[in-house]
Amino acid sequence: MDTTNKSYIDPLLSEYKECNSKDILDFSAGNGVFLEIMRYYGHNIQGTDIPSCRYIPFHKSQDIPMVYFDASNLPYPFADKSFDLVSCISSIVYYKVDWNLALDEFFRIARETVLIVVNHGDIWNSKRHFIDNYIPPDGWELSYQVRSTFKWELR
Repeated sequence: MDTTNKSYIDPLLSEYKECNSKDILDFSAGNGVFLEIMRYYGHNIQGTDIPSCRYIPFHKSQDIPMVYFDASNLPYPFADKSFDLVSCISSIVYYKVDWNLALDEFFRIARETVLIVVNHGDIWNSKRHFIDNYIPPDGWELSYQVRSTFKWELR
């Protein structure tokens, strides 16, 4: 198990380790390690990535359910409140769309939790204020923020 991705589970998502099965959607899932961890804990998983993702053969070989589309194009192809947890780990900086609009979509799709981990670098530094100043929809509360990791929960 990739200890880098597992480290997100312990402090941020410990409630997902021993609970009833949840529906998890991970945007721009890459190699799917986060989804594999969540599946290990008994959750229903779904990932997204771009149609040219180099991990497509791996997703297929590991039976990781994926929807392939460009996350810079809105709206996203999911129904309102269709996943308990919506995550985007180290990818939102690459979306060629106003991050506020992407976050709005994540909240539209989520029932309980939205987790965003932003990778550092020039793009993050130039756009950081978008997430730092983001106002979530009514009922959602920022429950965790350390540096570039943000977790909102529906209260």
